[in-house]
Amino acid sequence: MNWAMLLCAVGALASLSVLWAQDVTYSVTLLERGSTPLLSFMNGTSAYRQVANPSWIEASAGTNGKKGLLVRTQDCDFEAGHVNCTWCGGSQEKASILTFSQQLPNGWFTPVTRDSVVFSPGNDDELWGTEDPRIQYNDVDGLYYMFYTAYNRDKDNSVFLSLATTPDPTSPHNWTRHGPVFPTERGSKSGALLLRDQAPHYLLWGDLDIRIAESNDPKRWPTVGDILFSPRSNRFDSRLVESGPPPLRLSNGDYLFLYNSAQLQWPENPKKNYYVGWVILDGTNPKIIKARSASPLLGPQFAWETGQHPYLCNAPNVVFLEAAYPVGQDKFVVFFGGADANIGQALIKVSFSVKPNPTPATPRPPMAKNLTYSVTVLERGATPVLSYVDGTSDYQQVHNPTWVEPSAATQGKKGLIVRTQDCDFNGTLANCTWCGGAGEKASLLTFSQQLDDGSFARITRNSVVFEPDNDDDWWGTEDPRIQYNPHDGLYYMFYTAYNGTSIQLSLATTPDPTVGGSWTRHGFVFPKEEKSKSGSLLLRDQPPHHLIWGDKDVRIAQSNDPAVWPDRGQILISPRSDHFDSLLVESGPPPLKLSNGDYLFIYNSAEEKWSYDLSKNYLVGWVILDANDPTKIKARSATPLMGPKYAWETGQHPYVCNAPNVVFLEAAYPIGQDQFVVFFGGADANIGQAVIKVSYSETAPAPSSASASSVLVSVGTRLSLLLIVVFF
Repeated sequence: MNWAMLLCAVGALASLSVLWAQDVTYSVTLLERGSTPLLSFMNGTSAYRQVANPSWIEASAGTNGKKGLLVRTQDCDFEAGHVNCTWCGGSQEKASILTFSQQLPNGWFTPVTRDSVVFSPGNDDELWGTEDPRIQYNDVDGLYYMFYTAYNRDKDNSVFLSLATTPDPTSPHNWTRHGPVFPTERGSKSGALLLRDQAPHYLLWGDLDIRIAESNDPKRWPTVGDILFSPRSNRFDSRLVESGPPPLRLSNGDYLFLYNSAQLQWPENPKKNYYVGWVILDGTNPKIIKARSASPLLGPQFAWETGQHPYLCNAPNVVFLEAAYPVGQDKFVVFFGGADANIGQALIKVSFSVKPNPTPATPRPPMAKNLTYSVTVLERGATPVLSYVDGTSDYQQVHNPTWVEPSAATQGKKGLIVRTQDCDFNGTLANCTWCGGAGEKASLLTFSQQLDDGSFARITRNSVVFEPDNDDDWWGTEDPRIQYNPHDGLYYMFYTAYNGTSIQLSLATTPDPTVGGSWTRHGFVFPKEEKSKSGSLLLRDQPPHHLIWGDKDVRIAQSNDPAVWPDRGQILISPRSDHFDSLLVESGPPPLKLSNGDYLFIYNSAEEKWSYDLSKNYLVGWVILDANDPTKIKARSATPLMGPKYAWETGQHPYVCNAPNVVFLEAAYPIGQDQFVVFFGGADANIGQAVIKVSYSETAPAPSSASASSVLVSVGTRLSLLLIVVFF
């Protein structure tokens, strides 16, 4: 923030504090937050005295997988005491520069040092600082778009919202400055980019009122746009409103937009504060506000936010939020500046509920019935259908198969494509192989035909149909998921290419996957992703098609061409801390169509501490996806559908074990009446089979007092909205 600019007059007041759309009520509640800063000169995590107002950098191929914070940094002398806040500003060492702090695997951040600078004043327009960055990655062109404030008080108090782009914001090299975004708008600042899958894109900017501009090119903004919202005289945001981080996509398609604000008489009155508020923007038309906070989400509370001893202070009573990233289930990690000199962190969650219409003007038609779903296991084999120990495989590890449906090209053959490895096994649980490597240890894919009696042909050295072919996959072609496309007669196989370091979801197609020699490799599905794997294709009768993929969160991408996926899509499913899927979720087989048009999507998951705690398991869960919009989840399992039970699943004698306590399901086919035969890996070394059934029933809409302990989340069930903030 440029504090001198805060003395300008307050613009027009906003309309009502909360706007409702389609009877959906949004709320945001703060339950917990951290009491100490994440980055601060006083705790030794910054060599600069002032670190504030960071922006989040997501990982990409351009950053070599690095992610972290782009931090506004200054170095002004400080006198301890609330009254003596620095109000730092000037050129040279007092100028705002931007530094990078990398997020480490444990969630903490590298200290900000003198070598951390990645962007600094580069011309007369910004001699006093490059301030308050907000950065957004564009996977279409592989560039990061950074909107920042160029400030030079010595040049007629010049303040301009400016743009710079780079393929790697973690490095000081390869930045391209595009100059002022609105060259005729002196005093413009604080721009947050909303990149959409399809143009137009939007820029939300300003620090008195917030405007929303529109453009088909995120580098060029022909007009300043309309006022989106303004200060409110009777609220916490009575003096000004200022953009926060880029809008955050919610699971229902709407956007959470966080903004910063100040009360009238701030900063002259030490009892007045700088707060964080929020609005919900319509998913189809982001110029429409569907809800706005009546009270602040965050405000100064601790000494490092109010500017009190022993912490440094640049401006008192300030919480200023510019950084956020999603962690699934409408949850976001956020980062904010405190007293313009320290950086804090929290976790938030957006929730929403259906608002009843109290007195309809005309009689309503009968309310639609709700559907309650359940999935049950009807049969499950006690012994594997394919296993080295049982003599049905020449390879020691056979697991994670995918189903090949018959076609004219396969001459009616059907069966399993199996992930196959050959690692020596010493036969004890504690010494499961954890097989990996090149050569005979590499994962290759074999075909096992289903015979007339329902059993499967033995896997031999002649069963190989697909194997490592280049430097990208020489450690393995892993975990296939295959789908037949009757429109072009090709089988689409999404698999993981692994070379010991790089893990990339890849695609190969063939008219006949039961033999080798006819495959076309299409390469990486998402070449800009640091890591990707586990892709399940949902082919629809009419585009768009969907790809459901991932092994931490599960995302859903959309495309008209099943061989080309322009972007990675949005998060569909995330782990749940209080359920069986607390560590991770990972795609199962391609979604299975139900008799009512909806889809059963089976996913794999792991409990926290799985792999090193032998009491924890890899389990199978499920969701029901909407027939018309598969990005919508209509139900989700509260308990696992299947988990490790038998010796060949837990990894006990006499069976071969690659990873203990694993049931991993990737193959399924329908047998009618919403029943499916499924195949799964056990202990990553054996293959089992089961029959499952999906059932659903119509129920009356749940009353408002419905029990929160309901086992299933049903269609039309009222969703409880809660925004939770937990310190990391």
